[in-house]
Amino acid sequence: MTGNDPILTGKIALAHLNEFADYYTRLKQMEQEANAGKTKS
Repeated sequence: MTGNDPILTGKIALAHLNEFADYYTRLKQMEQEANAGKTKS
């Protein structure tokens, strides 16, 4: 998405954190829940 551009990547990360201070905590939780769902099938 960013073409490995560190400035653009940083801007996107900052935008996420400005919207939700715990954005990456939420993302990690969703990923863990999704992975747990994969192993249950």
